[in-house]
Amino acid sequence: MSDTMSSARRGARDQRRLVAVERAGYLALHADDPVAAARFAAHHLGLAHVHTDADGRTYLAAHGPDPYSLVYSPGPHGQVDHFSYLVRDLDALERAAQALEDAGAGVERIDRSQLWRGQPAVRVTSPAGHVVQLTVGVHVPVPVAAQTASPAAEAIAPLALDHIAPY
Repeated sequence: MSDTMSSARRGARDQRRLVAVERAGYLALHADDPVAAARFAAHHLGLAHVHTDADGRTYLAAHGPDPYSLVYSPGPHGQVDHFSYLVRDLDALERAAQALEDAGAGVERIDRSQLWRGQPAVRVTSPAGHVVQLTVGVHVPVPVAAQTASPAAEAIAPLALDHIAPY
C-alpha cells in the first residue's frame, strides 16, 4: 500500500469516534423454559446458577469476577435477546452513547437496567438486527483468565464469557 493511501486511511480512522469496549460482558438468550436451559448449562457446561428474577430470567456465572455471564429469558426458543459489552466507567458509557448517536445509530439510554444487579446501560441495534447493550462491569487490567484460579480439572468450567460473534 502506498504511503499516501495508508496516510489517508489513518486520517479517516482517526476522525471516527470509536466506542471503547473493554471486553464481553454476558449473553442473554431466549428459551421456552429458562430453568431447563439453565439446568443444562449448569450440569453440562460448568456454569453456576446464581439467580432467578421475578420475570423468569435465569442467571448463570462462569468462574471469573463477573456476577453472571449467561442469562436465559422467557421467549422464542433459540433466539438471542441481546449481548452485552463492558465499558470502563459511566463516563465511557456516556462517550459511547454520544459516539453512537453521532454516527446516526438509534440509542436507548437506560438509567437502571431491569436485569438483576441492574446498572445504567446503553442499547443499540446493529444493522444486522442484533441488540447490543453497553454497560459498566468489573474492570480488569489484565485478561480475566490470567487472574482467575482454574476450577477443578474434572469438569468443564469456563472462566468468563470470552467473546461474542453474532451471525
